[in-house]
Amino acid sequence: MGSQRIVNRKILLSDKENNLLGIIQIVIWRVDDDENYPCGIKYRIVFAKRVGEDKFDGDFLRYDNEKWKGPHIHRKGKEYPYEFKDIESLIDDFLKDLGDLLGLNIDEILERG
Repeated sequence: MGSQRIVNRKILLSDKENNLLGIIQIVIWRVDDDENYPCGIKYRIVFAKRVGEDKFDGDFLRYDNEKWKGPHIHRKGKEYPYEFKDIESLIDDFLKDLGDLLGLNIDEILERG
């Protein structure tokens, strides 16, 4: 089968005053099941926080299942394990985590996206 991209989305996230907070990028592929991707899904969901006029921190929050590492989270420069269940839970977990880090609830994040 190879790989097939099933989601590719970028969302600009702004505050109430319309100042850019950062960029959310969601990329999900369906891949052949193997020892690296036993669930048949490869993914990368990133919130690159704006830290300057043209600078973004891509390690502020990132969920991915990089080959040989398996599912994990990068949060503010540190790495944590993650238990992948399904795509819907993955996106929900990411948005909740992002909301906690930014002090926003998920509805606010989606409203602004």
